[in-house]
Amino acid sequence: DVRPPRKKLRERLKAIEEEMRRAGHVAEAPGHAALGRGFLALGEPDEARRHLDAAWEAGFRTPETAYALGLTLGQLYQRELAGLARIANREERSSRRNSIEAELKEPSLGYLRASAGAEGVAPEYVRALLASIEGRHREAIDEARAAFSAVPWLWEAKVVEGNALVRLGRERYNAGAYGEALALYGDARAAFGAAARIGESAQPPAAALCTLGRTTLMLEV
Repeated sequence: DVRPPRKKLRERLKAIEEEMRRAGHVAEAPGHAALGRGFLALGEPDEARRHLDAAWEAGFRTPETAYALGLTLGQLYQRELAGLARIANREERSSRRNSIEAELKEPSLGYLRASAGAEGVAPEYVRALLASIEGRHREAIDEARAAFSAVPWLWEAKVVEGNALVRLGRERYNAGAYGEALALYGDARAAFGAAARIGESAQPPAAALCTLGRTTLMLEV
């Protein structure tokens, strides 16, 4: 049950906002950076983006802020990308894809590249994220595995690996290679399972396993 620590984090974010008001202009940039990273940890990328953008515009352009912005925009991009399937008209879908690539994908890549040297961030993991966003799935898998080898508690690397395997599986499925697709989905399940065992209270590995189970079921049927 992660509700108690989430509640404490929200209380801490409110305290930061109050401290920003008391301290005035000098606290705005670092305050927004802290708030953005807090909302990112809470899984609220829209609110995280608002604060991180404010910190960046105010000149708080540390590698850590760049990393947080890259993650935030990357999450928003993946969310919007998944929503493209609901647009039936091909031209509208293509236009929307171009828009989110310009508004979210390209800035995310830029911030991640600017995050070199961010404290506590495995460079292999950043490379895995870059490859994943750019659609270089096999490179994303290799870099994610290298990141996990370097930092064995980094369950997020296993999620990146699993997502890349799922996308490769989808490509094989669309090509009619159903056996290869199932094998790749099996590898993805193992990656997501490893992430879930480490991040026992984290939502992304559990959600990924659910989605993958549904996808595999439909393929089997």
